[in-house]
Amino acid sequence: GEGAVYADFDEKTQYISNYDPSTITSYYAGLDWGYEHAGALLVFGDDSHGNTYLIDEISAKHREIDWWVDQAYRVVKKYGNIRIWADSARP
Repeated sequence: GEGAVYADFDEKTQYISNYDPSTITSYYAGLDWGYEHAGALLVFGDDSHGNTYLIDEISAKHREIDWWVDQAYRVVKKYGNIRIWADSARP
């Protein structure tokens, strides 16, 4: 999917592998259950300078809801009691 969503994406300027976790002031996550298309659980962090970072991601196809719930519990264990918004587009 390179360039499929963000045609102007430039890995040299928009990918950061060495951010300072101590600057993150809040974490939150989004969950798309997927199934036939890949589902994703994305964890974001905001710092005190107004920057948002994609901190962590889990992606898989053909996973049942219980599997995703387990992943959400792992995220909460790792990042604290963060808010997770789930896509409700499909039953």
